[in-house]
This record gives sequence, C-alpha cells and structure tokens, in this order.
Amino acid sequence: MESVNNGRAIIEENLDALTIKIPSKKPWYFWFIMPFWLGFMLFWEGTVLFMFFQTLKQGSPAALFLLLFITVGGLGVFYGTQTAFWLIKGHEILTFRSNELKINRVPTIFSAKTYEIAPMKNIRLDYAENPSLFRNNQKMEMPFRANRGITFDYGMKTIRLGAEIDEAEARHLLELLVRKGYLKREQLRENLR
Repeated sequence: MESVNNGRAIIEENLDALTIKIPSKKPWYFWFIMPFWLGFMLFWEGTVLFMFFQTLKQGSPAALFLLLFITVGGLGVFYGTQTAFWLIKGHEILTFRSNELKINRVPTIFSAKTYEIAPMKNIRLDYAENPSLFRNNQKMEMPFRANRGITFDYGMKTIRLGAEIDEAEARHLLELLVRKGYLKREQLRENLR
C-alpha cells in the first residue's frame, strides 16, 4: 500500500510573511546521464582548447572556428553545471508579504523577482492532463517540463512558479494563501474559487 503524500513544500510563517520553500525534484536518471554528459563536454572542451592553442601558434584561420566551438561548448558546460546544481541543491522560495510576492530560485545566477499581489490575476494551476512530447499538437515539450505548477497573469506577462510540486499540493497551497489573506478568491480562476 502506498503511503499518503504530505507534500514537499516547507511552509514557515513569521509575523509579517509566509515563506514556502519548494525543493527540486531529483529524478533517478539524472545520476546516470549528467555525470557522463558533463564529463564528455569537459573532455571535448579540453581537447578543443589544446587544438586551439596549436592552431593559434601556426597562424591557421581554423583557430576562429575552434574559438567559436569553445564558446558554444562552454555555454553547454555552464548550462549543464547550473542544471546539476539545481537538481542537487535547488529550491524555490516564495515569500508572501501583505502586498508583495518574492520569488527566489536558489542556486541560480538570476536575482529574485518581486511582484505586487494586487495586480495578480487569473491565478491557475497549469498541469498537462496527459504529459507527452507533443502537447496540444502544437509544439514539442519534454515530459518532465509538462507540469508548470501555479501560473498567473501579471499585466501582459504570464508568471510561472512551483513547477516542482504536484497538482494536489499546488491546490492546497493556493487554498492556504487565500485562507491566510495573502490572496483573494477573486484573483483565482473560476474553477479554483
């Protein structure tokens, strides 16, 4: 028999704020794929770097191509390292104060974003009913990206948060935020009211 899931989010309430910490999911396949991919990329970066210095000494125009390869490969290594850090130690921190929401994703190179709560409209759950590579036959999506968590409209921009939690937990968190007075029922999409 499967045990009851009590959720992954850690909720802390202070005098002036409610903080929700959502840890990243750690898929089992990550531990097999990521070390090989990063090792392969670092090996090729080192090899191409060596070839770059050899062709630079010879004055060959191929050095420009190798420099381009090093730059693009370096971006791939950076992305892979950032993804590895997120999957190992990553978490999303949502801090609700009386009139603002602060979203901070740790570790990341991007700074935290702060939003006023009043302009948040059409707050909804954004979960694919049947995660597949082709969602709505329009564009290709990876299955692990199908769950987008909680989504809301902020002016003419769509903001997504809490992609690492299940739909039932997201619904529970929205209900908690309404009950504590951080969100109003009118801000939720009709099917959540």
